[in-house]
Amino acid sequence: MKKNKTNFTMSLILLAVSLIFTLLVAFVGKAPVGPENSEVGFAALNAALHDRFGYNTAFYGVSSVLGYLTILTAVINCVGFLVNLVKKKDLRMVRADLTATLGIYILLAVLYLVFEFVVINYRPVILEEGLEASFPSTHSMLAIAVMFSAARQIRTGMKESGIRSTLIVLCILTGVLTPVTRFFSGVHWFTDILGGILYGLFLASLFTPLREMIRAGQRRIIGERRQHADSKTGTPLL
Repeated sequence: MKKNKTNFTMSLILLAVSLIFTLLVAFVGKAPVGPENSEVGFAALNAALHDRFGYNTAFYGVSSVLGYLTILTAVINCVGFLVNLVKKKDLRMVRADLTATLGIYILLAVLYLVFEFVVINYRPVILEEGLEASFPSTHSMLAIAVMFSAARQIRTGMKESGIRSTLIVLCILTGVLTPVTRFFSGVHWFTDILGGILYGLFLASLFTPLREMIRAGQRRIIGERRQHADSKTGTPLL
């Protein structure tokens, strides 16, 4: 229990750092250096880095492929959750790791919607849909949240084997390479990549404490069911 409280504390610290960084980007060093004179936080730093690397279609393509791999991982977990729900016939008893990942995905969707409406920065380049929200980098946030939590899920849920090790490495590499390729593709400002990393780490850090909290609840339910069954049969409680 004490260890789980520590894990939640670390998650809260990451959330606090993410929110503070968001406020800094929203209000510090703003200048109209973006497309159509859109204002950007930490403008001097962001503009200098974007001018240095520019827009790169190759890195953009790689980041898109990594994004599809991340989405596939999330879909597999969601399907696994639904299959387990049908099997258990009780939402409370679905595998704790699957429920924890679903909770992370829901929070991820909420954050995405919030930053679609509360625009901190617009992209440094105009793609197909005109000016688009850039902070935090959705690909970076998604990849780190989904793939890092998946790595923990695999590490604790699979027996040690070559396949297990390969999957963990693949998850970590995808989580690391996505923000890197996203930055060098030039479709986000540097601060927006950092924002995506911070929020992604916050979400991924929730996996272990959520899973343990769910497991504790399931143990309590199982204990209550046993007590109820024993009281019906008249079996003395040990």
